[in-house]
Amino acid sequence: MNVVRQSGTGVFSMNGREWSLLVACLLAVVIFSVASPHYATPGNAVTVLRNSVELLLIGLGMTLLLAMGGIDVSIGIVMGLAAIAIG
Repeated sequence: MNVVRQSGTGVFSMNGREWSLLVACLLAVVIFSVASPHYATPGNAVTVLRNSVELLLIGLGMTLLLAMGGIDVSIGIVMGLAAIAIG
């Protein structure tokens, strides 16, 4: 009999590969902040958030759709169809 055990949930249950991705992202932010004085500004943070909000909303909608057992459609196709529908 095979028993599957989960050691934890949430951020502390990430494996080494996921931690390395998080560390790499944080390291990139630190390097760019040191290299350019205009990188770590509130204006730049707002710009990054504004540019990624569409993908965030579509990803959230796709997550809910897949959680309910819906179809699996790539986010890129959904973004393209949304752009065509909006005009």
